[in-house]
Amino acid sequence: MDRTKRIKTAIIVSHPIQYFAPLYRRMAKHPRIDLTVFYFAKWGLQPTLDPGFGKVISWDIPLLDGYKYKFLPNRSPWRKRPDVLGSFNPSIASELVKGRFDTVIIHGHNGFNQLYALWRLRKSKTITFMTGDGNILLEGDKPAWKIRLKRVLLPKIYSMVDGFLSNGKNNRRYYEYYGVSPEKIFFAPILCVDNERFMKTAEKWRHRKRELRRRLGLPPDKVVFIFSGKLVPRKRPVTLLRAYQLAKPEIQKNAFLVFVGDGPNRAEIESSDVSNILVAGFINQQQIPLYYAAADVLVFPSYYDLFPLSVNEAMCAALPVVLSDRVGWAGELVQDGVNGLIFPCDDVKALAKAIETLVKDPRKRERMGQESLRIVQKYSYDRFIEGFIDAYETLKTRKRS
Repeated sequence: MDRTKRIKTAIIVSHPIQYFAPLYRRMAKHPRIDLTVFYFAKWGLQPTLDPGFGKVISWDIPLLDGYKYKFLPNRSPWRKRPDVLGSFNPSIASELVKGRFDTVIIHGHNGFNQLYALWRLRKSKTITFMTGDGNILLEGDKPAWKIRLKRVLLPKIYSMVDGFLSNGKNNRRYYEYYGVSPEKIFFAPILCVDNERFMKTAEKWRHRKRELRRRLGLPPDKVVFIFSGKLVPRKRPVTLLRAYQLAKPEIQKNAFLVFVGDGPNRAEIESSDVSNILVAGFINQQQIPLYYAAADVLVFPSYYDLFPLSVNEAMCAALPVVLSDRVGWAGELVQDGVNGLIFPCDDVKALAKAIETLVKDPRKRERMGQESLRIVQKYSYDRFIEGFIDAYETLKTRKRS
């Protein structure tokens, strides 16, 4: 087998995404990969109103530099909608067939484009991979009728896929639950962040944290807990505020909350009588690493989140994580007692206790933070590329035999 030959690879994805662009650049530089990315829509390239943040968002990092890409003609009558109804690109199939790709990576299966591409490629020599954010940990929340329907439809869809690139054990168990054979699933975590960028910023400021905090308007001598995400009810930022209010007076005196994000819960947080808080608002990609570098602990109390990348970002800055048990990374990226504390969602008393524990014990914070740094290195762009190439070579050998 020639392991020096470049793998002609296509990725099909809905639109340019700030977390994926650095990965595509790294793949394009890899000596084994000849990459082309096909996009269905241009969402994210221009300033766009984000309903969760409640404001117009424009990303401050390049989304199209450093790799080959093509925007496919969009025939949807609702092309301004940033969802599956907003993109209808039937030319995707002819592009894939004409391109004679060795392999195609497809993000998800919710839209016409993904399903049509799979159907057209099902009998070809092209090896098809699927990635997604399915998480068995939270699958039980769905109505029984929906689970039954998925158990009928998904095995039929998945039967057209050669291999699945898994983000971890909860994603793997999801695929297995819906009928995928274990030997078709490969660990290649695409839901990760630009680890090097976040780690580099944290290291730069590690011995100058007091200076950085002054720049950001944070107290130099308190234990800073950071919430990073949309200030919406689902993510439970108000639960964090209430837990802080419930903590003992000496804990409140020595702790500080910073909310990075925007949304409908902002007004309630800002109107509270809590003095040791800062609502920083929406912080873009270039500046967000500074807030993690300045913090001591990430708190993510969400009611429902599959694979929130704020957790990855914080772990790159060597932060321990206080995590709700309703977040998909629980027990995987965040391990209770190892690199963080996991509490029952909406249990304000348990969250207050977790805050108290980490305020009182700086050695535990340091130890857990170092564990975060160790664990998150297994979830990186390089690990995805390595896993993808290994999966491709394995499936190529199987097809030959």
